[in-house]
Amino acid sequence: MGREDTTSSSFMTDLSAVILPARPWRRQGRLNKSYLERLKKYHLSIFKGFERIKPCLLLHTCFISFLHLSIFTAILSSVFHLLPLFAHLSPLQDIHLPSPLQLHHHTNGFNIMSGFFNISGKFGGKTKPKRSSSAVRPLFLCQPYCNNSIVKGNFKTIVQLPKYVDANEWLAVNVFDFYNYINMFYGSISDFCTLRDCPTMSAGAGFEYLWMDGQKKTSRVPAPQYIDFVMSWIQTLVNDENTFPTKDGREFPATFQQTVRAIFKQLIRVFAHIYHSHYDKMLSLCQEGHFNSLFAHFVSFGREFDLLDKKDIVPLQELIDIMDSNGILC
Repeated sequence: MGREDTTSSSFMTDLSAVILPARPWRRQGRLNKSYLERLKKYHLSIFKGFERIKPCLLLHTCFISFLHLSIFTAILSSVFHLLPLFAHLSPLQDIHLPSPLQLHHHTNGFNIMSGFFNISGKFGGKTKPKRSSSAVRPLFLCQPYCNNSIVKGNFKTIVQLPKYVDANEWLAVNVFDFYNYINMFYGSISDFCTLRDCPTMSAGAGFEYLWMDGQKKTSRVPAPQYIDFVMSWIQTLVNDENTFPTKDGREFPATFQQTVRAIFKQLIRVFAHIYHSHYDKMLSLCQEGHFNSLFAHFVSFGREFDLLDKKDIVPLQELIDIMDSNGILC
């Protein structure tokens, strides 16, 4: 026993020399026994206190587990509420971005969570159901999207014929720009305009466009094919030196304005299809301000030079009326 005590004492002395530098309780290389006794009592009091709070810790653990389970159940309920948005998807199908209107309709703020916790104006109350409208208003006619624009003011000064500029030259330059810009916008959402999703060239309910070939034969074609026909046809006209002359001394044909009207007729159909079928993709890409500004420019230019018929703008008449009330169109 004496040897064991000596060994223990020397061990504690060496340990104290490492972890306990000069302190009041260290004297002549040995630990103060009274300090060790107090330290031992302190540790015992900690363990006894832990034994006393064990039941409280158990209750706390149960409460935290119940809270985690409640949160997990609420999240699971939210996922089940959102499943109808993605029910049509599979790993082998194309991905469709849900529109902000659809997300708002299905999530409705925090109503999914409040439905689980039964939250309303007062605890235990009931949430009043909202009235559902029979027809959903198109996104491009809803606030604030219909007013989004990167151009402030009227387009009159932009579209009017500049001084000392030939009218046909002005028409040719602007038609070329409109063609390129619309083609770029359509290219940004073309992955969502597929044969399955757009089997016809439509522009809302009651508007379907048929393609007329060189033999004056009309046929119903899918929207991506129709738009491809339109862009290829315009590209052929632009590259034709007899229609769009680029060399000095070449004059524009007498039928040039009729050709420009035919181009505007087809381009506004592309506008109408994008607005009615793919405007949610424009919102997802944050392009609505640029696209609305391009459309306002297009309509203002068509009005300035009488390039659009009233029947051609019917699918987008409401949007044009909103822009008119905002003072954007000339």
